[in-house]
Amino acid sequence: MNSIFRQARKLLLRKWYNRRFRSCGHNFKWDPLTSFFARPECADIGNNVFLGEGFHISVAVSLKIGDGVIVGPRLIIMGGDHDFTQIGKRLHEVHEGINLPIVIEKDVWIGAAVMILKGVTIGEGSIIGAGSMVIKDIPPYSVSIGTPARPVKKRFSDEELVRHLELLKYDRESIDRLIAERNRFF
Repeated sequence: MNSIFRQARKLLLRKWYNRRFRSCGHNFKWDPLTSFFARPECADIGNNVFLGEGFHISVAVSLKIGDGVIVGPRLIIMGGDHDFTQIGKRLHEVHEGINLPIVIEKDVWIGAAVMILKGVTIGEGSIIGAGSMVIKDIPPYSVSIGTPARPVKKRFSDEELVRHLELLKYDRESIDRLIAERNRFF
């Protein structure tokens, strides 16, 4: 009986939260009982998104999660930071922070216990290894690991990526843009 009550509570919480997001696509799966979403009204969630249990998301400006994103447990997203440069004020006296948007483009896989900080864009089709800390932009269709996370290899060769994107019905201009963007990092 307890598990039935827990499932019903989880569904009710999920429905309540999903109405609070700026936008929320279909088939968004997450566990509101083990996770924390500080400002859902700042978030745009795509279709077919899965966020693993125990995440903590705190953004004051904007968070965009694209279609088909998969995230392991214990993700931390911090969209802001303290402004520690104000002369004549102690840290606890500074109430305004540095808040920048975070974008996770479509078809991204983020491993367990990853931290993503303010102002970052994770490129389409990328993979972020478990335990990584993302502090700067990640190129599309790359594999990134470490603290700080850095691209260590391409997910596909250029030829394989062209074939992959053609099968997904991308136009030639979009294919060339993604390859050029990725190749700036490699």
